[in-house]
Amino acid sequence: MNTISRTAFCQRCANAHRPEYWDLYLVCGGSSGDYLVNQCESNVSGRHIGFTPHIFRLERKRKDYVFITKTCGMHGCDVSIWKDDEGFGFRIEHQEKESMSIEDWNALVDFKDETYFI
Repeated sequence: MNTISRTAFCQRCANAHRPEYWDLYLVCGGSSGDYLVNQCESNVSGRHIGFTPHIFRLERKRKDYVFITKTCGMHGCDVSIWKDDEGFGFRIEHQEKESMSIEDWNALVDFKDETYFI
């Protein structure tokens, strides 16, 4: 699995009080690997501020480490999302490059927070 979506903290979104009801966000969907645009359906009212969907992409492996790109999926942060006659479109505006151990990457892939819902 080279691209996954997981919840992570984003300081820019915390400063902007995201996510909020009706905000748009981008995720990489399940086993299909397709990008999906969703809309926040929960009034988070402070309890999840700054904790947003992120897209993690495995770029390459090296011995004990992996190199990834990390993108906050919230519209107005690292992605721009729009709607036109054909549906939703998006553009990734910013990605952070990071490295982590293979063990940490595998833990991230295996972790699914079933209690997080926006």
